[in-house]
Amino acid sequence: MAPVTQESDEAPAEPEAEPEAEPQGERPEGLDASLPVPPGTLVSATPESSAWEYIYSGVTSDEARAFADSLKEMGFKQKVTVDSDGVEQWYFQSAEWAIKLEETHADESLRYWVDPISE
Repeated sequence: MAPVTQESDEAPAEPEAEPEAEPQGERPEGLDASLPVPPGTLVSATPESSAWEYIYSGVTSDEARAFADSLKEMGFKQKVTVDSDGVEQWYFQSAEWAIKLEETHADESLRYWVDPISE
């Protein structure tokens, strides 16, 4: 006779959850699925002549820099400028996209312009 085994009423232990990725904001209308979404809360999404301008609120300087770094990690070339008002602007370009980021420290907002590059 085969030994009798007792089954436990306990559920099997669940594997530990992987650490969550950095929080991302809401994916707005017009933003290509291949592009990352900034952290923060989407305040506006405005179509311009060939680009979209997105404004996110509640974005700290560290979060804005981390988002800029994520674009570099995706292979975008980066150029940083500071305008006459001392506002830092980051420009990124790939074969398909031109992106401009502008962080406003006073209200912790991030402006994100996305323009497809025409062939």
